[in-house]
Amino acid sequence: FKIANRALEAIARQMQAFAEKSGDQRKIYAGLYIFDGRGSREVVPFGKFDAQGMIDFARKFSSPGSGTPLGGALESAARTVLIDNKIPAQRPG
Repeated sequence: FKIANRALEAIARQMQAFAEKSGDQRKIYAGLYIFDGRGSREVVPFGKFDAQGMIDFARKFSSPGSGTPLGGALESAARTVLIDNKIPAQRPG
């Protein structure tokens, strides 16, 4: 998990740098879900990219507590994005 925490921090920083360079041209929406028992849970809410939220989670996470029910985690994330429609509509041009 320590390697994963470092990787998450690095990815969050790279995405933040990309977003800052792109200005208003590209909007990044993301969230962070973790495995939790038999399912998953959201630890950084899905919405406008929150690099600091992801970095803070990575720095605090210290021990995995369960296996990895990937299917349930993907279903939760997909539901948030597709069904709950958490991405604002894009304006043409």
